[in-house]
Amino acid sequence: MAMILRIQSKDGTKRIKIAPSSTTRELVESVAQEFNLQPHNNSLCLFRSRGSRDPVFQSIAPVASMGLKHGDMLFLTMVAGFEGAGMETDQGPTNAASQTNSQAKAAAPAVQEDTIDTILSKEDGQVLRKRDPQLCR
Repeated sequence: MAMILRIQSKDGTKRIKIAPSSTTRELVESVAQEFNLQPHNNSLCLFRSRGSRDPVFQSIAPVASMGLKHGDMLFLTMVAGFEGAGMETDQGPTNAASQTNSQAKAAAPAVQEDTIDTILSKEDGQVLRKRDPQLCR
């Protein structure tokens, strides 16, 4: 009998049907398929609690042996470089986090700051007021 696990991500909550004898790797693959994500370099991580604590590791262990039960809520997070996410390429192993950062820098457009923002960044942020005799005793 299949069990239903609820998966919560920044894009919403979805339900996944999976057999208790399925592996956690199959669970992650079905979650990726449901959310239309491409799991690469173990960057797709499931956690049992909010705040990225208590991860569900991808392995050949059955889902039931990981302590997951019907109706449990798991939290989906994309984590760069989680659990030894080194990638083997022609140049040798590279770190997925540094590769992701370099791609983000290359894709980020040049943003010009408004003049009011530059003026306000030079201010100390305090609002100067005269002393009110009713409030100061």
